[in-house]
Amino acid sequence: MNIILAILIFTFLVLIHELGHFLTAKFLKVRAYELSLGMGPKIFGKKHNDTEYTLRALPFGAYVRFGDEDDSMFEESDNFMNQSPWDRIKIIMMGPLVNMVAALMIMILVVFLSGVPVNKIGSVAADMPAAAAGLRAGDEILEVEGAPTSSWEDVVKAIDANSDDTISVIVQREGQQAQTIEITPTLSEGRMMIGITPAFEKNLGQSVVSGTKATLNMSTMMLDIVKKLFTGKADISSFSGPVGIVAIVDDVASTGWINLLYLTSVLSLNLGILNLLPIPGLDGSKILIYGFEALSGKPMNKDIEMKLTMVGFAVLMAFTIFVTFKDITRLIG
Repeated sequence: MNIILAILIFTFLVLIHELGHFLTAKFLKVRAYELSLGMGPKIFGKKHNDTEYTLRALPFGAYVRFGDEDDSMFEESDNFMNQSPWDRIKIIMMGPLVNMVAALMIMILVVFLSGVPVNKIGSVAADMPAAAAGLRAGDEILEVEGAPTSSWEDVVKAIDANSDDTISVIVQREGQQAQTIEITPTLSEGRMMIGITPAFEKNLGQSVVSGTKATLNMSTMMLDIVKKLFTGKADISSFSGPVGIVAIVDDVASTGWINLLYLTSVLSLNLGILNLLPIPGLDGSKILIYGFEALSGKPMNKDIEMKLTMVGFAVLMAFTIFVTFKDITRLIG
């Protein structure tokens, strides 16, 4: 069942990627010869406005075909290769960008559904200073040592920054007036703590902010991993191929659908960033080739372009086979 779930997630992410190419081409009045869901032999096809929409036998992935020099209609003005290099770059660029935007939107949804931490106590740990001082779940923390707290981050910073033996905390308890409670924090894991965790509430504005920060942080981490990969500092064994992703989906699915949405966001961001790398066979290499054409005024030599694409494809296939072998070995072990 989780293999099917992994395939559905992957197909969804590839489909929206291809739709980014497809819809941008339509907007620029560039012909797309085919938009396909799945791979392999064609099961069903319907032509509409010069585009054939097909369903193929292998329910894995999707693609859009713009045609190439072998097409009999290559000379037509609306063919992809007859467009300006900048228009071709726009069409290619939108695939990865759609994945990145999808990752952001899904992450915001995950944060909204999970709720954002607020300056209200969700739980109080036993045998910790907060419990001894009489704090309860549901108490809203208004101030810590005279510093107003409008978010949970404010509460944590105010407690951790205080070096006094005792701190004054003003709390608002439901149905009662605000009261001041004296608490003596304890040092734990290098931070001053009193033993409370936050309550979580749904807030769209905060979800947008937190979801955006989380997506930017993930992007920075992924770019750092890519940098280490190219400099030889990355741990290759930590990478996962299709088999590893199925195993990850299996693990995450058992923890709840919100975590599965989070994983989908991570995979979508991965797909977007990795496709922008200037590796032959990926969108990034096409952007580089068309950028060269735009700046030099002439297209790259077709033989050189073909050889680079073949080498890049071979490298990608070898890497995929390697990580798949590692995944299988890890699962067997």
